[in-house]
Amino acid sequence: EKPFRDIVDFCQRTDLRTVGKRALECLIKVGALDMRGDRLRLLESLDRMMSFSTTEHKAADVGQMSMFGETTGVALGATPEDVLVNEVALQVPRREVLQWERELVGVYLSEHPLNSIMKQISQVITATSTDLDETCHDRQVAMAGVVTYVRPHTTKSGKAMAFAGIEDLYGQIEMVIWPRTWEETRDLWVQDRVLWVRGKVDSQQGEPKLLVDEARDNITVMQAISTGDNWLDDV
Repeated sequence: EKPFRDIVDFCQRTDLRTVGKRALECLIKVGALDMRGDRLRLLESLDRMMSFSTTEHKAADVGQMSMFGETTGVALGATPEDVLVNEVALQVPRREVLQWERELVGVYLSEHPLNSIMKQISQVITATSTDLDETCHDRQVAMAGVVTYVRPHTTKSGKAMAFAGIEDLYGQIEMVIWPRTWEETRDLWVQDRVLWVRGKVDSQQGEPKLLVDEARDNITVMQAISTGDNWLDDV
């Protein structure tokens, strides 16, 4: 099949009745239709797209076909402006677009949130997820990544702690956040936030984990880099 020329061609060649509005919304959010228009404008045009496609394919169902077997439909000569709402002034924040991709596909399709800051933070990290294996037990490392999950936990003595996941450009590693560190950094552990973490690798049971001693958010780290904050000397 040849690529879709525009949103009109997409709606005429794809019966959106069978796709469904929810699936179409997901396709837009993960960028499958980026070449057809801006994501926010496409989302605002969902109902019009569904209606246009339904009308076209209903016409085909009752036999309004050309002599070449192509649907003539009821909108011959239609343009994208007939299907899409007017240009949307606002843009979806980049962070929200990446979050859509992560939630719906499981990976970042446009770019990883670390890409734009990797050059700056490379001077304050000593390891990535691919560097850590069973031979790294007890090694002190500093890493940066996106929080993928947070699971609060209570110890046998009743103290609050947590387990979390950090994903960098190469993979994911589990964080163990003991009560003292959890009390100090609890507010930082939010899904999809970029964090810098430092701690000791625990690979006694095989899969490496990081026992977190310190965590800082991206803004704090970037400020420290720009001002030459002396805590960086310990990295």
